[in-house]
Amino acid sequence: MKKSRVYLLVLMLVFGVFSLNVKAQDYLITEDNEDISISASVTFNSQFVSRGFLRDTDPVMQTGVSGVYKGFNVTVWGSNDMGSRDSRNSNRVFYMADYTAKFQDISITTGIGYYDYTGASDRGKEAYTSIKTNLFLSPALTVFYGWGDSAANNNGGTLYSVLSLGHSIPLGDSPATFDLSGYIAHNRKYYTIGDSGGDALLTLGLTLPLTENLTVKPHANYAIPFGDVADSDDGNQDSEFYGGITLAFNF
Repeated sequence: MKKSRVYLLVLMLVFGVFSLNVKAQDYLITEDNEDISISASVTFNSQFVSRGFLRDTDPVMQTGVSGVYKGFNVTVWGSNDMGSRDSRNSNRVFYMADYTAKFQDISITTGIGYYDYTGASDRGKEAYTSIKTNLFLSPALTVFYGWGDSAANNNGGTLYSVLSLGHSIPLGDSPATFDLSGYIAHNRKYYTIGDSGGDALLTLGLTLPLTENLTVKPHANYAIPFGDVADSDDGNQDSEFYGGITLAFNF
C-alpha cells in the first residue's frame, strides 16, 4: 500500500515536470521581469469552511503573503479563530512552494505544501499539480495528493481533485467587476473513510479596485458536501452559507 502511494506521488511530480517541458522551446512564455512580485491579502469570513468541511462557526481572519520570481512562488497562509461561539480551534498555517510555466493557451503549476494545524496539533503534507486554461470560464483542474501520519490524511494517502470555473463581468466603464466562480471536487479519504464523496462551492462577489495596489473583494459563498463527505456515518457535513470580505495588496 505504501509503495502505491509513493508511486502516485512520483507520478504526479513526473507529470508536472514532463508537462512543463513539452515543446517548451516553441510555446513557453518566458518572464523578462527581474523583480520579485509580492502580494498579500487579509480576509474576514463569517465562518470557516474548507473542502466541504465546517472548520469553525466563529468568524475567522485569514491572511496570506506570496512572493513570485520568474514563475517560482512561495506562499505563507494562515487562519485565526476570532470568536468563542464554539469550542473548535481552527487555527492553522500553510506553507507552499511551487513553479508555474505559462504557455500560449495554458499554464501548469506543480508544487508542494506543508500544513501546520496548530489548533489541532496535527500536520499534513501535499503535492499538487494544476492545469489552467485561457478558455471561456477559465477552466482549471487541480489534483492534491496528501501523505504522512496526519488526521487529514487518515494516516495514509489522500486524493483531492478539483475542477473549477470562473468569470468576471465588467461593471460599466469602471474597473470594478462582478465575479462568479465555483468548483466541484472529488474527495478520496481526506477526513473521510470512504472515497466516493466530494464537495462543491459557489461564489458570488465583487472586485472593487480602490487604488492601483489595493483591491476590496466582498463575497458570498455556498458550500455543498455530497457522498461520503455528507454521509452521517462518515464526514457528516451539511451545506453551509457564509460571507466575507478580502483586502488584496500588490507591491
